[in-house]
Order: sequence, then structure tokens, then C-alpha cells
Amino acid sequence: MCLRWTAAGMLEAETQFRKIFGYTDLAKLAIAVERDLLTQRPTIHTTTREKTTPITITV
Repeated sequence: MCLRWTAAGMLEAETQFRKIFGYTDLAKLAIAVERDLLTQRPTIHTTTREKTTPITITV
């Protein structure tokens, strides 16, 4: 019953949601930001000694 009430609430709320302009380009933006961070990583993280693993984004 809880699932039914949740679904009904989501369907009701869906009518009030607004579409974000440019939402189709958000993946491209994330890739561009990650690429920029990877090029700047040696200069940003010179004081830390932690091992970092790169983030992979698949589109």
C-alpha cells in the first residue's frame, strides 16, 4: 500500500515539475569538467599524498 501511495504522490507532483533547459547537454558538461580537472590535477593536488582514482563517466 505504501508503494501505491508513493506512486500516486509522484504522479501528482510530476505535473508541477519543470524541465531544465539544456538538460540534454548535461552529460557533455560533466565530461568537459572532468577533462579539465584531469589536466589540472597535478597542479591542484601537489600537497596531498592520497591515491586518487579517476572518475569514469559513460554516456
